Amino acid sequence: IIYGLISYYRATGDRNFMDQYGCRMILETAVFWYSRAVWNGDKRRFEIRDVIGPDEYTEHVDNNAYTNYMAFENVKAAGQVLASWDNPLADSCRKEGWSERFDHFLRHLYLPEPNEEKLIPQDDTFLSKKKLSNIEKYRNADVRQLILKDYSRNQVVDMQVLKQADVVMLLELLPERFDAETVKKNVEYYEALNTHDSSLSLCAHAEAEAVIGEMDKAVGFFHQAMEIDLGMSYKDSAEGIHAASLGGIVNCILRGFAGIKTDGNMFRFTPHLPDHWQSIRFSFMDHGRKKTAVVTSEGAAVTAEEDDDTGVYI
Repeated sequence: IIYGLISYYRATGDRNFMDQYGCRMILETAVFWYSRAVWNGDKRRFEIRDVIGPDEYTEHVDNNAYTNYMAFENVKAAGQVLASWDNPLADSCRKEGWSERFDHFLRHLYLPEPNEEKLIPQDDTFLSKKKLSNIEKYRNADVRQLILKDYSRNQVVDMQVLKQADVVMLLELLPERFDAETVKKNVEYYEALNTHDSSLSLCAHAEAEAVIGEMDKAVGFFHQAMEIDLGMSYKDSAEGIHAASLGGIVNCILRGFAGIKTDGNMFRFTPHLPDHWQSIRFSFMDHGRKKTAVVTSEGAAVTAEEDDDTGVYI
């Protein structure tokens, strides 16, 4: 949620939202993460234990990589709020010494790094668990979560098997943290262990495969994601559409295929279009200005609504 909040502010510059809501949300969640971490005296570091990360098949683990990195980003944002924002809550936090506590947390929080094989451990024990020998049975099943009919929940927890993207989600949200080879190796490794039993998994992997240039896989996952509510593989749409999956499909198009990103100053594009797509055209808001992007495999032409020129290529 805080990652999304920060992304919103970078794209809009909405200081009124930050003053009314955003700063408080960032600071109070950062205080939570500080309280949630456990100090490991032997290793001289903070750890976040007994959590469930994005993958719902892996329960009660220590130092889930996604969780630790996102907690770090949350607390880093809080430090930036205390360093640059002037409002009553920030003033109170500074007086209570939270700037120093947040800095200590950031310097000592354990962030799992790639091992010698360039694999980021999903948690402290995941890579030491046995692999499921017949995972294709569950990946190709007509029903979701078939694995839970053959194995107990505890047995599934003790295997290298995923319901949905976990480390792959980390790579999508914080791609600048890791080099391209590490990203590719981890996307390939963890996808092979994934049953995609969650409606949130296919869209995430479609985006991830596009980013690493595996376009056949990206298009395949994209088509499967599109069929979640349009096809028959997920037989629960009568109870309501999979709204979060639809959001993931939009992310796949914008962030995966069009490759849009912003650092708060400028929107940039790194296109990864499927071979049979000539272009993608969409509108977006940039700090209150409506802009239109036409993305091809060569780059992007962006025009503002009131512009008379032909646009700028990025």
